[in-house]
Amino acid sequence: MPSPYSYDLRKGVIQYIESGKRIIEASQVFNISRKVIYDWKKLKKETGDV
Repeated sequence: MPSPYSYDLRKGVIQYIESGKRIIEASQVFNISRKVIYDWKKLKKETGDV
């Protein structure tokens, strides 16, 4: 099943977190659940991309 979020959004959220922001902040700023962000972070760690 494809992701309901665009690649650019996923990449932007990960960059936001990597710049030192907390996941809860990213969740509020981008209006995305923390679980989704944790999943993207895990995907980035495992594959090198979101």
